[in-house]
Amino acid sequence: MFSANVAMLGVSALCIVRYFRRHPELASAPMPLARFRGARLRISGLIVISVVALALAPILPRPSMGNIAFMLMAASCRRRSFSSGAE
Repeated sequence: MFSANVAMLGVSALCIVRYFRRHPELASAPMPLARFRGARLRISGLIVISVVALALAPILPRPSMGNIAFMLMAASCRRRSFSSGAE
């Protein structure tokens, strides 16, 4: 249930980001293209991880174990940020 909720929140976030990109008068400054693409990439990644967690839920012994996909995503992001020197 949590993963489905996160996926739907991701879809709505994509719609909101796209709306702000198409209507620059809603913000004090227009959204740069690089920021738009970065937000779209991060949100899309979250949706993909949510779908993976939903796909794993029926296979795993306990449905809540599908959230391991989120922990793996966090671990890979942490490893990537430390290897690039960012803190």
